[in-house]
Amino acid sequence: MKITVKRNTLNIEFSLEQFTQLCGTNIKDKEYVIDSLDKYFSTSKYQDYDAKYIDNILVDEEDVGRKYFETAVIRNRSDILNLLKITKTSRLKKHIEILLHESTCQEQLFAIENALNIIFNGINENLMYCDSMLNLEYEPSDIFEIVQKSDVRAQNDKYLEELTNYELLDELIKLLNAYQQDSGVKLMLIIDNIDHLIDKNEYEVICEKLLEAIKKSDLWIIISTTLDGYAYITRYTITGITCINDIVYNMPTIDELMDFLGRHYPMYMEFCEDDIFKMMTLVIQHVGKDEYAKDYRADILLKLINVAEGMKQATKIELNNPEISFLMRKDMVK
Repeated sequence: MKITVKRNTLNIEFSLEQFTQLCGTNIKDKEYVIDSLDKYFSTSKYQDYDAKYIDNILVDEEDVGRKYFETAVIRNRSDILNLLKITKTSRLKKHIEILLHESTCQEQLFAIENALNIIFNGINENLMYCDSMLNLEYEPSDIFEIVQKSDVRAQNDKYLEELTNYELLDELIKLLNAYQQDSGVKLMLIIDNIDHLIDKNEYEVICEKLLEAIKKSDLWIIISTTLDGYAYITRYTITGITCINDIVYNMPTIDELMDFLGRHYPMYMEFCEDDIFKMMTLVIQHVGKDEYAKDYRADILLKLINVAEGMKQATKIELNNPEISFLMRKDMVK
């Protein structure tokens, strides 16, 4: 699925897969993409200052309409908490409403309503004995209000605010997966700058949980990252990675990448898939940058400071002369 984000200058196009990662350090363009998706699929009314976002999304070159996806957007910890609480527009409230209308819940609610009728009749009879003109009444909808005004807590009676960002995201994935399956909506979860919320190890686990979730639901994931090392790259996920820098680069298949590396690497070297995944994870944020070059003297300065402060230094792979020579040249790949 190809997404086109229209703008006055050059349009931004990227491949939308069910698990999509937006990498790169062009923060302005990535922010424009995410804001555009959020506003287009939110169905909320465009404001006067939203002119540049009006109908600026195409899916496979077609205007599919603002109801094609239902979106949940996370930009910070507060957004996760709000999605997990029972608010007027939260997914949890919508999911509870679906559950309350299931037949088993309806039977229990009917039993509660009968019990309340007995209680209210007893109170009103006592009021009559007091020669009072007052009478207590309630609406069946009040029972729904009781459920929807409940506090949401984690296990061991913890407040949600006590959970880590990783734990909150884990709970949110479970909720959205269940909500999507019960509601049948096409749901897009956008997590902006997830690298500012969890560490690299947690990111890997969250990605694995999201991949499991999309196997059994119509849940679509877009994650944006900027920091080095934040990319979940496998044979299955690599084509869902887009690097947004000076150009927009959609990653090819691993087979195409291995063929490219075999034809253009400066010396004969055999690489396995895992080698390429590890290398790409380290450099993915810089793909598509014009005039990009690593400053090795800066690395020397960093090492001097860290060694002086007693930091342990990781051993880097030693380069061969052809590799060093290639890095120093400015020629193009042929």
